[in-house]
Amino acid sequence: MQGLMGSGMPWGRYDDMFAGWASKVVADHLDLGVKTGAPYIRHNKASNPFTNLKKEYMGLFWQEDIIAFFQKVRFSSSAKTPQECYLELAEMIRANLSHLNEYFSRLATAMKIWIEQWDRAQNSEIIFRPSRQNRRKSTNSSFAVLTICRNEPGYLPIWLKYYRRYFADGDIYILDNDSDDGSTANLSVNVIRVHSEKYFDHYWLVGTVQNHTRNLLESGYKYVLFCEIDEIVVPDPAKYPLGLIDYINRTKLMVVRVKAYDIRHNVSLEPKLKLNESILQQRRYWMRHANYDKPLLTNIALHWVPGFHSCQEPAT
Repeated sequence: MQGLMGSGMPWGRYDDMFAGWASKVVADHLDLGVKTGAPYIRHNKASNPFTNLKKEYMGLFWQEDIIAFFQKVRFSSSAKTPQECYLELAEMIRANLSHLNEYFSRLATAMKIWIEQWDRAQNSEIIFRPSRQNRRKSTNSSFAVLTICRNEPGYLPIWLKYYRRYFADGDIYILDNDSDDGSTANLSVNVIRVHSEKYFDHYWLVGTVQNHTRNLLESGYKYVLFCEIDEIVVPDPAKYPLGLIDYINRTKLMVVRVKAYDIRHNVSLEPKLKLNESILQQRRYWMRHANYDKPLLTNIALHWVPGFHSCQEPAT
């Protein structure tokens, strides 16, 4: 529901309540064993409304109209299936709640579309598949690489160009944090939309990456490499001439702590950077930054601190 309305809008905290109310009136009409009566939960102080004032303020007022609406819902005698009930409910929502916000009109349309797709699936016209978050496109690889970004038309192509040398598109995962510049559109890798309430939130960022890293490991990957969009992980070519996958195949470590180096531009000796050519071949100067070392390659779920420079688990 939040996707229909847009980020930062008031119904984001109430979508599960709305879905529950809708399911209740349909189940009551079909006599499917749900308790009748009016067990409506009102969102009041389950969290501090001042924390997310814009999101919660109008929703607190809307629920008065919406609860009253659901208490008055009556379906026609011809509505004998859940699909028929939801189609009738969609029209009631459009007629009775659209005055609150245009979102409810879009919600009614989305409900009808969903029922149409459900019926098509039941008639074998289409097949529902697992979401991209849980479905592995590649079953041959034991390794995955993960990053997170927002509006990165410069860094993202460079990041992809490098990691595509070692990972199939099906094993590359991009957490897209509300990009709106088209930089993550039409990519053949896995693009997973993630939404943050604040423009930048260290704790949300760490938690989101931790969860997706764990999910990838649970889906069957032996190792997951997480690196931010401006980070290129390069093993010592003298020891691992075949590159990154050569290192991952040979490592015996559970968690690998990656050493940080800052690439520098010597303006007196090196030309202006050409982004369509190899970065490392154009830059020969670097500076070691031990404070920026990070545990990035893992075969166990990690609990990072904000910034990803350390984790609770032992890392070498």
